[in-house]
Amino acid sequence: GNTITQRDAAANMAIAEACRIINDGDADAMVVGATGTTLTTSVHEHSSSTDSDFAGPFDAVCRPFDKRRQGSVPGEGAGVIVLEEMHSALQRGASIYGEILGAASASCVGRDRSLACKNGLVNAMRQTLQRADLATERLGHIHAHGLGTVTSDFAEAQAIRQVFGESA
Repeated sequence: GNTITQRDAAANMAIAEACRIINDGDADAMVVGATGTTLTTSVHEHSSSTDSDFAGPFDAVCRPFDKRRQGSVPGEGAGVIVLEEMHSALQRGASIYGEILGAASASCVGRDRSLACKNGLVNAMRQTLQRADLATERLGHIHAHGLGTVTSDFAEAQAIRQVFGESA
């Protein structure tokens, strides 16, 4: 077992680590879970000034990449997923809902926070594509982080454009 405490990135990092463990042959299956609590989210959001002061309905506040965005809305959630090596899943007749072709670990580069964010995202996207042996033009969807702040949205948009080009 392992505990990854990287806020909203923890779930994706846990999935990437489970994939690595399965691909290395150290396990046939892994149970991966993640949770977030209002307390830790609110404290962190306040300290990084990414939370919204608007008290309206959620869909009027959280608008990533929209010029009307007002920041993030703290909340809680939890989820669990079972990852299994393909041969093992097929052998036991499991229902397969999807396949992870590639995953990358966290990556940070640079001293400037927005530049580090952008460069880290570029590195993570390129690593994932390389590990999946997938060309950018074959990708049908980019699931953006979409924090909803000017700085993070701009850095993420720049990173996506750098990796996927003008058509992204």
